[in-house]
Amino acid sequence: CSLSPSVIGLVASIEGLASMIGILLIASRAREGRLRLFYFFGMASIVASVGLIGAFPGLLTMSAALVLAGFSMSAFAATQSTLIYLVAPPEMRGRFLGLMSICIGAGLLGFANVGWTADVFGASTALWIIAAEGAIPALVLGLLWRSFRQELRQVLGRA
Repeated sequence: CSLSPSVIGLVASIEGLASMIGILLIASRAREGRLRLFYFFGMASIVASVGLIGAFPGLLTMSAALVLAGFSMSAFAATQSTLIYLVAPPEMRGRFLGLMSICIGAGLLGFANVGWTADVFGASTALWIIAAEGAIPALVLGLLWRSFRQELRQVLGRA
């Protein structure tokens, strides 16, 4: 389907608007003891939004997934360096934050993987593959991260 430039601009701005709203909500409501939950569910929701777009291509699904991705990115971005700062020993913080920067820079490999996968398998299938590549390690992390499970039980009232 062909979209007008104004519709493309509107759709392109959805993620940014959702991110801005999300970061304001996180800044006003997040507490230090819950940052791991924001981090984990932010990361997992980004993966879910990619899978959603792959499963149901279309303008409405894309718009809903971009809202989800925007909120997810704000949770992820607000907590990734904060968690390192909070859990790293003071003398190691600089090194760990540097390591995080290296990992962010390595994201270019992920972008190359997205392009290659889309070229080989087609866009919708590639989105499913990329979502699985993110969901599998997220699931393992969620199962193995003991303090995460403890925080989740407290939030759900099963402490």
